This record gives sequence, C-alpha cells and structure tokens, in this order.
Amino acid sequence: MHRTSRAVSRCRRAWTEALESRALLSGSLSGVVYDDLDANSWHTPNEPALVGQTVRITRYVNNQLFESRTAVTGDDGTYHFDDLSAGTWVVNYVPAGGRYLTGYTEPNRFATFPFDPALYREQYFDFGTALPASISGTVFRDLDRDGVRDAGEGGVAGVTVFLDDSHDGTPRHPLGGVDPAAVTDADGNWRISGIGPKNEKTLHRLGFYHFDQIASWTEEEIAWVDDHLKFNGRIV
Repeated sequence: MHRTSRAVSRCRRAWTEALESRALLSGSLSGVVYDDLDANSWHTPNEPALVGQTVRITRYVNNQLFESRTAVTGDDGTYHFDDLSAGTWVVNYVPAGGRYLTGYTEPNRFATFPFDPALYREQYFDFGTALPASISGTVFRDLDRDGVRDAGEGGVAGVTVFLDDSHDGTPRHPLGGVDPAAVTDADGNWRISGIGPKNEKTLHRLGFYHFDQIASWTEEEIAWVDDHLKFNGRIV
C-alpha cells in the first residue's frame, strides 16, 4: 500500500480600501466692518464697528465656483472664517441698508492659503463703509430780507426744493424722471437724501465733513469747491 502526499497551497488575497478624500484645512481669516466716517478706508478708534454686516468668501477652481460661505459681524464688527482649504479665496463685503464701500473701486480682496500675513498690508481685510449723505435746510419767510432767519420768521410748508442736476432751473429732468427733490414740512424743513459717494468723498478729501462747514463757505470757497465738484455754478 502506497501513501501519496498532496501539497496544499493556500493563496492569500491582499485587500485594499480606498481612503476617504479630505480637504486640507489650512487656515482662518478675520476682519472688521466699520463706519468709515472720513471715507479714507483706514479704521481709527473713533470709527464705530458695525454689527450684523455680511461678508462673503468664495473659492474658484478652474474658473468654476468651488465653495462659497458667508459670515455676519458680531458686536465688535468682526467676521470670522475658519477651516479654509489651500488655494486662493475672494473676500468681499455684501452691501446692505444702503451702505457702500469707501476708498476702493474694486470691492474684492484676495487671500491665498496657506496664509502668510506678511504678504498683506495692515487692515487689508477690513471693510470701511458709509451711508449716502443727505442735505437739509429750512424755507422761511424772510420778513426783513437779510438772508438770516430771525425770531418770528416762520417756516413755509409745501415748497419744493431740488438739486438741479439737469441745469435747467426745474425739478424735471429732460431725459425723463425728476431731479432729487423734497417738499418742506409744516415747519418749512426739508431733507434730500442719497447724495452719492463720489461727491461725498471729494468733499472729505477737501476737508469738509459737516454741514455747518458748508454753511460758512465764503464766495471764494464756493468757487473753489464748485470747480472740484464740477457743479457748474450750482452751489449757491
């Protein structure tokens, strides 16, 4: 009787498991939204921070939107973005309540991660904002015709006051619509809101921030400001 031996071979299979793809979390970003009182895009201690303002950060890959987030400023006006992956992000302020950015014609700021603070100027990710300005006054009965309102000279209600943008002496614009205007109230007071940021910044650059400064202009100062604003004699 013969015995035969049989070799048994065993095969071991190698199992591989795909790893979950994960983004490289490489940094965070923060800044401040504030009321830029002098319209110079530089935050100083006297300029209040703004709560409840929205800032958006967006990343594009191959010119396609890859990710977008928003953050709302807290009580100290600060916004925060955390866990930002490597790459270049676009940061911008989302206008609200009529506010506009001061100082910059280009509203976007760019942040590249991994982040090197030395590559960015101070306050680069802060956003200075402002509200459109307004102008106001009173129409009154100048009984002694001296150009100054004295006691007993009452206001005149129902008078239309307008900014003569069309230079035609009427509140109606020749291209349609009307020039900015207001009607005096029962006390003769009026206010026109929405004076744009361009003229406001020009006035700030010239050193004027308050209406009492404008009221005290001399004839020479009126001519000088008129030349800068290109108002063609509309400052009276």
